[in-house]
Amino acid sequence: MMPSVNTSEAVAPADADAAADLSLLTVCVWCPDPLVAEALLSSLAAEGVTAPIMPDSWAHLLKILDGESPDVLYALVSPATLPQIADLFRGIRTGDIGSNPFLALDVVTRYPQSPVLETMVDSGADDILPYHWPQQYVRERLIHLALKRKKFVITSAYVGPDRRRTPRPGGGQPEPLFDVPNPVKAKAVDGLSVEELIAQVEVARDQMLAERMGRLGLYLARCVMDIRESTLAPRDGMVMPLTQDDKRIIAASTTITALAQRLDGPARWSATSANDTIRLARLVMALSHEGTEHPDPKALQVAARQFLSRFGSPSDTAALHPTA
Repeated sequence: MMPSVNTSEAVAPADADAAADLSLLTVCVWCPDPLVAEALLSSLAAEGVTAPIMPDSWAHLLKILDGESPDVLYALVSPATLPQIADLFRGIRTGDIGSNPFLALDVVTRYPQSPVLETMVDSGADDILPYHWPQQYVRERLIHLALKRKKFVITSAYVGPDRRRTPRPGGGQPEPLFDVPNPVKAKAVDGLSVEELIAQVEVARDQMLAERMGRLGLYLARCVMDIRESTLAPRDGMVMPLTQDDKRIIAASTTITALAQRLDGPARWSATSANDTIRLARLVMALSHEGTEHPDPKALQVAARQFLSRFGSPSDTAALHPTA
């Protein structure tokens, strides 16, 4: 289980609220709507954040996330921009975009209802800031993020604050929760330096990838079992033999599961490698259920070869081409 990376002593909420210096935060604002931007910048200025980073293009925003490592990102979301911002948030959380998967992600919107609300929550957002907001609301929400940020859920499909309100259907065990670096608390309450926070983020980022890859190994193992059950199931009283494609899919799944189990450590994984492998697992899953429309198995083979070229040996690659 991922250990907590919050090393400072606990601070009483009332004292922390009074002592929090929000001017120490590095805030990035992506808000093309002038009226909403004006209101947000005014609220931030009242807390001492007088020079937030304001990207002048989407490419500039991505460059800022990768290099300047803001503590908080405010992003304007409307029904028209919902897919783009949701993909951005998911990419940040999984490590595909930017240098810090754990920065505070705040939605700013004129549309604080479904599907905007549900989609952004499912993308890993920390908070929703509905326009118009009352005086002091921005401060209150930032203090809440500092002192009461939700622990993270880390799976092969989702990384972000825990959103569960009820037990999982069917009585299954919920995923464990993890403490992750909290830039708002680290900077505004604990007074950590940029260097100290970056060190925390690097440790937790490696642990997050290791956790995701461990879960991916289990996920692939289930895929293999599903494939075996579906391809060997009796049809009209007869057991159908495995096809060549069946054999290749099982070989790829088994090989990747074995590789995931013997990796030297999370340092051998990059976020891109992990996410490529997770996409491969979903291809396997799509092929595992009888009655679904099977995609072209060539895509599976290409993804598997890319994975094995990073982490496999020649014998691993040969396993993708079993004899009939």
